[in-house]
Amino acid sequence: MVCNNEKWKALEIMNLLRSLSPERYWRSLALACLCLATGCATSPRSGQSKKPIFYPPAPEEPRLQFLTSYSGGGDLEGGQSKFVAFVAGKPPPKNPLLKPYGVAIHAGQLYVCDMGAGAVQILDLEKQIMRPFVPKGGGRLRLPLNLAIDADGTHYIVDANRNQVLIYANDGTYIAAIGQNEPVKIATPATTSAEARRAKNEALEMRPTDVAVTADRI
Repeated sequence: MVCNNEKWKALEIMNLLRSLSPERYWRSLALACLCLATGCATSPRSGQSKKPIFYPPAPEEPRLQFLTSYSGGGDLEGGQSKFVAFVAGKPPPKNPLLKPYGVAIHAGQLYVCDMGAGAVQILDLEKQIMRPFVPKGGGRLRLPLNLAIDADGTHYIVDANRNQVLIYANDGTYIAAIGQNEPVKIATPATTSAEARRAKNEALEMRPTDVAVTADRI
C-alpha cells in the first residue's frame, strides 16, 4: 500500500509508464515500486521540519538565515517529481538564470540582473512565475549588473557595457540614462594600446558598477 503523501506520485508515474514500451514498462514499474516503498519508509513524520541553516555557524552569533534559493522559473512554477523526470529523461527546468548578479525586491517581486541573458529576470513570488524584462530601442540592456527600485516603482539599472545607469518607469517605459554612453573624442592620439585604453577610460563620464536610491538622490 502506498503512503497517503505518495499517492499523487504513484498516479503521476503510472500515467507516464503507460506511454512506454512493454519492456521499459515492466522495468520502470519495478523501479517505481522500489522507490515508492523507500519513500514510505523514510518519509518524515508529521510535525517534523528541516533544521534551519544560519550563518555564521555556531558557536558564532548567527546573523543570517538561509530560507530558499531560485535557479530559474522552474523553481517557482513547480513541475514533475525528480523520479518522473529521471524515467522520462526530461530536459532541465525551463527559464534558467544564466549569470545572476544584482538583486532587488519590490512589491512582492524579485528582480535579478542576468548578465548571461542581457536582461532583468522578474520572479513574481505570489503568482509563481518568472518573466524577462528586455527593453528595446534606446533603453536596450547589454550587460545589466546591478539595480535599485524606488518606492514608486522606478527602475535604475546599471549597465556595465553601456557605462550608464538606465532609468525606467514602473511600467517598463524607458525614461533616460545617466552617464556617457560613448567616449568623447580625444585630441591627441595615444601612441600605445595601453595609453589608448587609459585615454578611453578617462574620456568616459563614469563607469558605474552599482546604484542606490535614497530620498531624492541616486
